[in-house]
Amino acid sequence: MMDRARPPEARGSLPRPALQFRLRSWRTFQRALDPLAPPKPLRRAQPLESGLSPEQLEALEEPR
Repeated sequence: MMDRARPPEARGSLPRPALQFRLRSWRTFQRALDPLAPPKPLRRAQPLESGLSPEQLEALEEPR
């Protein structure tokens, strides 16, 4: 979808919101939907697929 409200040079220049702002906004949004409900837990980030086997990952770890 094209953003015609701003000129092309200004479209990508805005900073992205910080993680703390996004989390606080999500909690506020959930509270607005149902003020009496307990806060829902945030989704955990899923681990990225590295393409390495567990043995290869262990070999990369530093000894303890």
